[in-house]
Amino acid sequence: MRALASTGRNRSAVPDSIRVSTVISCHARSKTRRGAEWGERMLDDAIAMYNDGDERVKPDVIMFNCAILGWTGISGVESEQQGSSSSNNGGDDIPAERAEMFLRRMARDSSRRYTGQASAASTFAFNIVLDGWAKGMKGGAVYTALGLMEEMPDHGAVPSA
Repeated sequence: MRALASTGRNRSAVPDSIRVSTVISCHARSKTRRGAEWGERMLDDAIAMYNDGDERVKPDVIMFNCAILGWTGISGVESEQQGSSSSNNGGDDIPAERAEMFLRRMARDSSRRYTGQASAASTFAFNIVLDGWAKGMKGGAVYTALGLMEEMPDHGAVPSA
């Protein structure tokens, strides 16, 4: 986006929180590992841009949730179907683990300064990650999900159906 905007030909490509979230969401909807990786990279870029003083790309809950959705969208899918650029064992829970990593990143104090909320890790974000673990094929995924559900009240999130 920055490269496109820097040409001066397309001012609507100047990155801001809404545009970055939209692009991350598009990558997430591809339901491929490559899409999840690109979404994660865009979130990391937005955080770096914000830390460098660009207020337009302040990461928010939507941006984080879009990145989480990218990983949970491929959780439990065989690696050949994930469009992975690197090899891994089919059926591993790396996508669910990555989604949980973003959830925990949202919940940390440092991420709250981006999101501007007292508890950035919402019920919606927890449910996305729980869905990722539910689709996982790794033994113990159920216990990981139960552990997350037990943590929800600590973040002001309420388990829901």
